[in-house]
Amino acid sequence: MRISRVFFRGFGRWVGQSFRFSEGINLIEAPNESGKSTLLQGITALLYGGKKEGVNKRQRASWHERFQPWQGREYGGEIDFQIGDREYRLIRSLEWPEDREQLVDLKTGRDVTEEYPFDARKDRRFVETHLGLSREMFRRIVFLTSESLAGEEQVVERIRRLIAQGEETEITPVLNWLESEIQRIGKTPQARTKPYGMAVSRRDSLERDVTEIRSTLQELDKDKQRLGEMRERLRALESERERAGKRLGQLRERLEAAKRRTALDQRRNYLAVQAESMREKLNSLADLEREETALREKRKEEEPPHLLTREEWEELRQLAEERNDARRRLSENAERYRKAKEELSFLEEEKSWLLELDEEEMQRHLYRLEEVLQREEEIAQAAEGEAEVEEDESDLRRLEEDCMAMSDLQGREDVYRREKRRCEEEVSFLARQVELQEKRKERQQREEMLREALDALVPPVPTDAPWKWMWISGLALTVALIVLWPWGSVVTLLFSAFAAYRWMKQRAMDREALENWELRRRRLEEDWNKLRQEADSDGAETEKWDTKQMLQDARNHLDQLERELDEVLRQQEAILRRWDADSALDLYRKRDRIQERKREVEWARSAREKNRSRLAELRRDAEAWNDSLLERLGSFDPEQWHASLSQVLREAREVKERVHRLRTDLEALRADSSRWEAVRAETVRRLQPWFERLGTDQFPEWEEWFLRSERVRELDDRLEEIEEKAARLKQLREEEEWDKRLEELEQELVELEQRLYEEEAESEVPGEEELRKQVMQAETEFQALEEQCRKQSEEVFRLSTRIHTRLDRIPPLSDAESLLREAEERVAELEEERTALEIAKEELAAALRQVQEDIAPRLTPHASHWIREVTRGRYENLMIDPTDGIRLSVFVPETGERKEIDQLSQGTIDQMYFALRLALIRLFSEAGKTPLPIILDDSLVHFDEDRLREALRILGKLSDEHQILLCTCQNRERLLLEEEGIAFQRVQLETSPQTAASGTG
Repeated sequence: MRISRVFFRGFGRWVGQSFRFSEGINLIEAPNESGKSTLLQGITALLYGGKKEGVNKRQRASWHERFQPWQGREYGGEIDFQIGDREYRLIRSLEWPEDREQLVDLKTGRDVTEEYPFDARKDRRFVETHLGLSREMFRRIVFLTSESLAGEEQVVERIRRLIAQGEETEITPVLNWLESEIQRIGKTPQARTKPYGMAVSRRDSLERDVTEIRSTLQELDKDKQRLGEMRERLRALESERERAGKRLGQLRERLEAAKRRTALDQRRNYLAVQAESMREKLNSLADLEREETALREKRKEEEPPHLLTREEWEELRQLAEERNDARRRLSENAERYRKAKEELSFLEEEKSWLLELDEEEMQRHLYRLEEVLQREEEIAQAAEGEAEVEEDESDLRRLEEDCMAMSDLQGREDVYRREKRRCEEEVSFLARQVELQEKRKERQQREEMLREALDALVPPVPTDAPWKWMWISGLALTVALIVLWPWGSVVTLLFSAFAAYRWMKQRAMDREALENWELRRRRLEEDWNKLRQEADSDGAETEKWDTKQMLQDARNHLDQLERELDEVLRQQEAILRRWDADSALDLYRKRDRIQERKREVEWARSAREKNRSRLAELRRDAEAWNDSLLERLGSFDPEQWHASLSQVLREAREVKERVHRLRTDLEALRADSSRWEAVRAETVRRLQPWFERLGTDQFPEWEEWFLRSERVRELDDRLEEIEEKAARLKQLREEEEWDKRLEELEQELVELEQRLYEEEAESEVPGEEELRKQVMQAETEFQALEEQCRKQSEEVFRLSTRIHTRLDRIPPLSDAESLLREAEERVAELEEERTALEIAKEELAAALRQVQEDIAPRLTPHASHWIREVTRGRYENLMIDPTDGIRLSVFVPETGERKEIDQLSQGTIDQMYFALRLALIRLFSEAGKTPLPIILDDSLVHFDEDRLREALRILGKLSDEHQILLCTCQNRERLLLEEEGIAFQRVQLETSPQTAASGTG
């Protein structure tokens, strides 16, 4: 199978993109995220479609939504491929659920889609029919990535199925040939990939084609008859259209006459409106003159004795309000002054003793009483403190003893902790020394092992000498036999060529073995030198002390210190619990508080005596106070006296403050009354001229005169407006000659009435609206006939074109019948041949059962061949165990032992898996008789340069039979292909529709 072209109408980032591929190696070199994986996914999608495999219900594949086109709405494309000697173009739309597919034979241009009938899931299975591989099998076999093959049960099952269908095994070749021939022919018509199924399908398809051709010819005869009827109908419609056109012209002429009559009627109406407008203008002028006379009479009635403007009225109103406000404020001030004077007299008579009190003396009395109260309180507190201190003196002695013990224990704790830190550092140091001694011993043992391995390493002996001498001897014998026995020289020449081939191959193997020996020796020497450098850097020397014994002594001393430290901490905790303290600091603070309380009580005892003498002095001072106050206060009680004096002092302050406020208010009222009296006098002075001018001082009469003055001014404005409008109308009447124009309009109206009467008398024509409807109806009928003629003409043209097109496309019936007879004969031949093969197969069925259970012998030759190729002959024999995935094992040439490839180096494991994938592709290609393409998606990314070079050489050999698509994000592959001279085509991933560019390495 070879893919030649891929065109994406829309698939992910590829919209309207085309890619061309050639035979051999196609290199797709592009960085990551540039669309390589999208291209490969698109190839699989175009080959197999967008349906999900392995389910009965029709569903979309998991990738379908992810690869929707970035632009546009078309989802799908085309792919051209070749299988055998036939070339196909598969056109596929991936729109869901309206996905469509079409298969075209490029050599004949024929649509061969119907040759592949639907299966139960409504799939035609184009590619599965030719390759025998489902989409998942195709991806697992053809696509090579960096992932391993372990666990691919579907590949193992496919290998078992191929063995069961009769591939080459160790059983009798006759049985294998019979099984292969039966499978090749096919057992049932449903086996579409087999010759029998294909022949039956081809016979059924040809039967359907013959039936379809016959039915198509019958349909064409009916279409020709219908075409004649349609042409007759078209001629009838054209005749009817001509008659409708003539009738439409007559109606249009009558409509023009009606339009002229309508224009005269409109002119008459216009002149009537103009005449009426002239009459209205003359009437409006007369109305204005009458209105002017009436307004003048009304003005005389409304005019007041004195006209007042709005400014004069505002000034009068403001002066009147100011005069009234001054009178009101003067009256209010007089009332407030009287009340304040009465209240002041009452306070001076009734509260005179409070006004005469000395506030400073009263305040000093209060201070002395407060001092008396404070000293009495201090005496009481001192008595309470003395009782508490007597109880704490015994606890204070015990607390001081415990504080001294706590201080001693804290000192011992610090000593033990410092000694413990020093001992821990010593233990850590000694432990590191012991560890270093162990590492030195291990390093010495490794040095001895590496030294022994270097001494035991023997270079490989060349094994190509025998083949070299056989090649030279055979060549010499060939030269000698050319003269004596020419036919015998051909045999010796072939033997010489075989010996030369074996010599070159063995020489390459010896060179590789020598390189591997040198590489192993260098690695051993590097490891040994590294160990020597580590020993020199560690300063490995003989220890003078017994480090382990010292470490044990240090640990014992550390344990003793920890026990002593725990004992000290327990004693400290017992002291703290005894005094209910959280820490030593809290214990010290408690001792300090008791000592402080003791000192305070001693100070209070001395202060109590002082307070008592001061109290006696204050009592004597209180007895010498004002007699009036002593009568009000009663017997000496400091607390009661303090409250009573405070109340008296507050009342005295309130009375004095109220007296002061009343005197201030009286002064303010006198000043405010003087100011308002001045305002009133000024207002009266300003109103005096108005009194003299108007002859009255009544404000309501002024207001009535102002309102009448406003109405007179409104009438004057209206008169002025009317006079202006009447003058403008009179001027227009003289300029436009309204009287003369009215006479002319009336005369023209009479003439138009006469013409309209004559027009109506000449012909009785329907109204214009009726004629317009008739014209529109006629036009509609004419357009409908036009549309019918056009549609009938188009139908005639379409039917005629379809008849000619179908006649051109229908193949000859005789040819189809001949092909059908040939297909029926082919089916009969295959049935006869299959029957004979099945009879022969039944005799050998028992021997075949044992062969079907073994898969390894089928895969081993292919896998061993490609492993030998990729490892340059180092590993030849491959053993396969398919019971647990695909487990591989080889024989190691140096030791001769069997190892699983998981135990080899990573590079060798990659080569093993690469060889296995190539073996699988070859196995399936041979089984399907079709070379499958090889698609590599960054599968060689982990190979080093030498392994990559060898892999590219092998791909170069495979490219003679297989098409190879090599995707990579690096330039190593291209450079190595060019160095090795391997031909390849380079495919560029660009945004233009054509992205392929060829090159040769």
